[in-house]
Amino acid sequence: MSDTFYTTLGIPRDSDERQIKRAYHRLARELHPDKAASEAKAREFEQSFALVSTAYNTLKEKTSRQAYDLKTFGEDGMARTGAGSNGTVSNGTGSKTPTSQVLGGAARGDSKSSEGSSSSGGSDSKPAPRGAKPSGVLTPQREAIAQKAYVKGVQLYREGDFGKAIDFFEAAISNNDTEPSYHARLAAALVGARRSASKAIEAARYAIELDKYNMDFRFNLAHVYETIGSKSNAIKAYKELLKWDADNKAAEQMLRKLTQKKGILGKLTGGGSGKESFLSGLFKKK
Repeated sequence: MSDTFYTTLGIPRDSDERQIKRAYHRLARELHPDKAASEAKAREFEQSFALVSTAYNTLKEKTSRQAYDLKTFGEDGMARTGAGSNGTVSNGTGSKTPTSQVLGGAARGDSKSSEGSSSSGGSDSKPAPRGAKPSGVLTPQREAIAQKAYVKGVQLYREGDFGKAIDFFEAAISNNDTEPSYHARLAAALVGARRSASKAIEAARYAIELDKYNMDFRFNLAHVYETIGSKSNAIKAYKELLKWDADNKAAEQMLRKLTQKKGILGKLTGGGSGKESFLSGLFKKK
């Protein structure tokens, strides 16, 4: 049987919305880059998670799930040949294995790359013009292009080339704007490149809108606010995160850091408002 978005998430076809969401968050935790033993493994996790996210975003909505089921299984309910082309990762032997089954192998170095992706710098995807909007129906081809652009953008981001990373994240979004991680990464790259603060905030917020249960996206928004010097908004964002995840130690630590009283040195340097104005002015308004 061909692998599908259901096997990517490791769930049966009759799973309800709650089961789909639970599987997604489990895989999101297992594939978090911080759990990778090396930079190469982190890239593998990024690629696998992109596939997981595509599967989740397709199955979580009733309309898109029905369309996918009809296309993949047909009216007779039988999987079509090649149905798993967007729902699997390579296991390094030429065969395709559901993402949920390759996680243990990826941590040991067995998983080499994701289908339709490249972890090297050899991506052939071309950046789209700034501000380009997706048009037409999301096809497997466009999903593959978006994923390749995203992987290349992550590579450039890790190398510190934020300006070029922005181009590739925008290319990914122009082909598939339903993937929240694309928007979250774009926000981080905009901040890193000292580009438009308003665009960075918009992208970070949109990632949360697409997946409000992902705490990394909420942390990303708080970090954007903090980096541009908007202390009050950063505090609000960290507090909002803690409403969703009361045990988030990183958010607790950042909140304590931002709310601790300033000493005499802080008062002499102008306090928080001056810093906010100065840092915000570093960003180009677009």
